[in-house]
Amino acid sequence: MGPGYFRLPGGKVRRGDDEVETLKRKMTKHLAPDNPALRVQWDVGEVLGCFHRPNFDTAFYPYVPPHITRPKESRKLFVVQLPERCVFAVPKNAKLVAVPLFDLYDNLPRYGPIISALPLLLSRLRLNLQFVLPPPPPQAPAMQGQGQTAAQQQGFQGQGHENGAGGGMAIQPYEGHYA
Repeated sequence: MGPGYFRLPGGKVRRGDDEVETLKRKMTKHLAPDNPALRVQWDVGEVLGCFHRPNFDTAFYPYVPPHITRPKESRKLFVVQLPERCVFAVPKNAKLVAVPLFDLYDNLPRYGPIISALPLLLSRLRLNLQFVLPPPPPQAPAMQGQGQTAAQQQGFQGQGHENGAGGGMAIQPYEGHYA
């Protein structure tokens, strides 16, 4: 498998179109199911990075070389926060793959220059993972106080969404200081 085998959703921006709206349209076209009730509302965040192809060769760089006035192609990577639950529809000739960040890091031969740079680009963000405990199952009135966990006896309730299940992830820019 070459570096062109793994791809991120997106595409070309038409002249005069907004980049974010184009990304939402392309993601809906390639990843959203046909059923309108299952469609995802894409939450497109900030730009993670920009890669440029200066000539007609295949190499992309995270900068514009000084001898190039205008690159032939530019690719921007955006942060897209997914909802807690969503459904993807993938074409039959493609496969949706979840790859851990540690597998992407420094793996240029397998994933190519853009996807293998994702761990470095994401390192400037602070990822807040929030895991929510599901609510305890209903108990019969005669069994109140028996067989409860310590968290239930102390009155702990999970925080979060109306159904109290699942978890979420909030992405924020890292504004700390580096040592």
